[in-house]
Amino acid sequence: MAPAKPILGYPTRTAAVVALRREGLSIREVAARTGIPASNVSALECCARRRRISGDQRGPSFPREILAELAPAAAARGLAAEELAWRLLSVILAEDLVDAVLDEPRGGGR
Repeated sequence: MAPAKPILGYPTRTAAVVALRREGLSIREVAARTGIPASNVSALECCARRRRISGDQRGPSFPREILAELAPAAAARGLAAEELAWRLLSVILAEDLVDAVLDEPRGGGR
């Protein structure tokens, strides 16, 4: 997993986005101030919001087959497989890695 990226005195990009949005800045203003693309600002805010709702309830789950494949990596990090799946998805969105992940298939993709 990618390490946290401190920004503007906040420990993470997500913390910066949440704090700036609470100050009343628009998504575009946050993007301009942080240098984070507006779509990523929106994704970071969405992920933070999902974590706060109902004690980290995130809505739809991942298929069991996916969670089973992630289980060893999750266990090595002391996480549940679903938590690792959400963290991976959050990083992919926040770091704008969708094309990088999907354009470099490693045999037999989904």
